Amino acid sequence: MKGMKLLAGFSMCLGLMACKGDVSPAKLSGNASLRLADGSPISQSATTEYNPYVVKMPDGFLMLVFGSDRSCGGCTAGTHNILVARSLAAYNDDARLPAFSTPTVFTVGGTPLNSATAVSFVATKSSALLRIYLANAGIIQYAELTPTATPYNVAALSSIAQATLARSTLLGIDATGGKLFAKHASASQPFYFEPMQNTRGMTRISASTDATAVLHVSADTTGQSDAFLALVNGAVVSVSHGAQGAELTQLAAVFKNAKVNVKSLSVLHAAAKAGELVFLSGSEAGDTKQDLFVLEGSNAGSLWETLSSRPASGSAAYAAWTQPQLTATRVYGQNGSFTCNVINNNNSGCVSGGATPNDRSFERAFTVSVSDNGIYVADQYNNRALYFPGVSLSATRVYCQSGNFNTRIFGGTPNSQTCRGQGTYGNVPSVFADNSGVYLNDIESSRILYFAGTNIDAASGLGGRVYGQAGNYATFASSTTDQGLFNPDSTAADATGVYVADTFNNRILHYPGTSTTADRVYGQPNYTTNTAGTSATSLNGPRGLAIAPDGLYVADTGNNRIVFFPGTSTTASRVYGQPDFTSNTAGTTAGSLNSPWGIRFFAGGIYVADYNNHRVLYFAPEATVATRVWGQGGSFTANTANNGGLSASSLNFPPGLDVDQTGLYIADSLNHRVLFFPR
Repeated sequence: MKGMKLLAGFSMCLGLMACKGDVSPAKLSGNASLRLADGSPISQSATTEYNPYVVKMPDGFLMLVFGSDRSCGGCTAGTHNILVARSLAAYNDDARLPAFSTPTVFTVGGTPLNSATAVSFVATKSSALLRIYLANAGIIQYAELTPTATPYNVAALSSIAQATLARSTLLGIDATGGKLFAKHASASQPFYFEPMQNTRGMTRISASTDATAVLHVSADTTGQSDAFLALVNGAVVSVSHGAQGAELTQLAAVFKNAKVNVKSLSVLHAAAKAGELVFLSGSEAGDTKQDLFVLEGSNAGSLWETLSSRPASGSAAYAAWTQPQLTATRVYGQNGSFTCNVINNNNSGCVSGGATPNDRSFERAFTVSVSDNGIYVADQYNNRALYFPGVSLSATRVYCQSGNFNTRIFGGTPNSQTCRGQGTYGNVPSVFADNSGVYLNDIESSRILYFAGTNIDAASGLGGRVYGQAGNYATFASSTTDQGLFNPDSTAADATGVYVADTFNNRILHYPGTSTTADRVYGQPNYTTNTAGTSATSLNGPRGLAIAPDGLYVADTGNNRIVFFPGTSTTASRVYGQPDFTSNTAGTTAGSLNSPWGIRFFAGGIYVADYNNHRVLYFAPEATVATRVWGQGGSFTANTANNGGLSASSLNFPPGLDVDQTGLYIADSLNHRVLFFPR
């Protein structure tokens, strides 16, 4: 995800990924869960796990350090120790955590700490070594460990150079790993200092003396060096050198909804902003044991509220400040103009290039997928997908046209570089990108192509794959089997595998890992039927998918609804757009839909492209009535194409969208453009 944004400015909840052994498997297998190689959680349901620190080492691998009262080799039952685990693969700064090795107890002289109370510590790196600072008998000392060398043992703990402040209470560590956050009986406020420098210098921050944890938000994310989040009496507040801000209310809502009392807070600092995950531990309602959690849908920077620019709560300025931005500030496909909607704009004003596309044009921009480094757009009638780096309006990569920006090849026999299309127009309606590569829906060939990395050839020899054709790149037959597809309209992927909306088969398929044979089907009782239906277990022409930490959202287009399937269940438990699971009437209200297509889950809520109503709706977490609307001047009962005239706020049959911390991207198909609405 990109950029620093103000949490209060988008009034939504974030996702809380539980990592305990008694939660649903879907939560344990999410992108940001702390898990072992077999998918089981690192936390144990009968023990307490707390204060997680995840550190990215120079080789790209992660080190997890946490406290626990679990049994372990040499541990005294019921005592507290520090455990350490190394990731089994490098971390790509993409918010998709790799699995970890089995945690190993940290020992000093071969003996675990066996503390009668919870251990106080923080973790960072020192060159290629993992450094753990811990308050041992009330004095801050440290140990350095080689990540690949187990057992994790040191002969003795080392003293820090700053002896005067060694008896401070540990609160956290800064983004560089060189300064400790602490509090001391002689200081009125928490402060940070350099433990390895023999000076008495310390810098106070304006957090309450009740603070129990401090998280440093990287200056690369916020543009300022004194951006901190502090945990004060269980509430997360924003802090700088000069002021302590109010509680981050949207984050508080997450904790309240999850019924979690937060006890610690830390951050994984990464090169890419998307990878800066926030970790915490806390106890769930009715349970005295702590568990490890990962905050989904946001990074540390997006949580930071700029203290100096925030209007007073309750003021007219605050009300205006928290409203969503309904006017786009960037347009792709129309030479920068918000009042032009020609096919294949030839970049000389508002002039159509006809049947000749280019690196800046569309004929029906159908879906958009955001990556940390840019966006991907499915350019349907040009039978291709384009990649735009950063905020550039010019594409640098084209898919399904053998690398040529000026062709629109249709028909014939498909291969690993081209898509078949139909007659005189193409049909690539969907693109989905993740950290590993790009998925492209070639629906007239009843297949999905997967392009590894930045390749524009999906050949298996280049790490690519083809779904729906039993591994054959030259066939395009439709079928209804666990390997077949029939006009599949969209794709989504997570750590468990790949989901495909198999539209004409009225079903959703899940493919585990890199397999091209499905292991789960939604909407049908088996892999050989494709009957449309309207119930909690049936679908009618599904077109959009969105993966959430706790389940799967499906745009059930023919039934004018969104359905949510919890965990790995194939029975929906929640419906949007209809009063029940057996209705499918189209409508134009805040609680109804008319042919919804694209859908995205973000920070607890869902965004829906309500195609035939020429609008995009936002539904707050678990709410089935929309609270925001784009494309209709703020009205939930209007459904006019280009309402008020073609502009930076109008839409004309929007089928796709995507969202990140910077804002909302909408594929505005019949205006042949993509619009960006900032937060």
